[in-house]
Amino acid sequence: MNWTSKALLLAASAAMAPGTADAQPPANSWYVSAALTGSRLNKPDQTIANAPAPGSTLRIENDVNTGWGGMIAVGHAIGRLRVEAEFGHSANDSDAYTAISPLSITLPQNGENDVTRYMVNLHVDLTKGRVRPYLGVGAGVADVHVSTFAAPARAPMATPSQL
Repeated sequence: MNWTSKALLLAASAAMAPGTADAQPPANSWYVSAALTGSRLNKPDQTIANAPAPGSTLRIENDVNTGWGGMIAVGHAIGRLRVEAEFGHSANDSDAYTAISPLSITLPQNGENDVTRYMVNLHVDLTKGRVRPYLGVGAGVADVHVSTFAAPARAPMATPSQL
C-alpha cells in the first residue's frame, strides 16, 4: 500500500473516531478518554495488466465488511486548550472479491485490513457552559496491514494462495 493510500486511510479513520465532546476535564488537569469505533472502508480495487492471458486486463474489487475498533487517549487540559496523545486500532474483514475481465465472477477469500494509528491532538473548547463545543486538529501516523488468502481469479478451483 502506497503512502497516499495510507494517509487517506488514516484521515478516514481519524474522521470516524468519536471525540471527547461530552466530558471535557476541568482546567489544568490530566484526563483519559476512550471510545469504541466503527469503520466502513471503500472497496479497494486494482488492475492487473496481461492477466489471466497476455493482452488482457483484469480488474479486481475487494468486498470489505464493516469493522470495529477502539481508541484511548491521555491528555492534559490547560484552560480551554487540551493536548492529547491517542492510540487507536481498527480491523475490517473481507469475505469475497470480484474479478472483472470482461466477465464478472465473485470468489471467496479470507482477508484482513488492520490499521493501528498514533496521533497527537489539540482541542480548543469554545465555551464553558454545560454544552461545550470544541475545535480540534490532529496529526499522526498509521501502520496499515492488508492481507488476503484466496483462489486466483484465473482458476476459481485453484488452491488458495497468499497475496
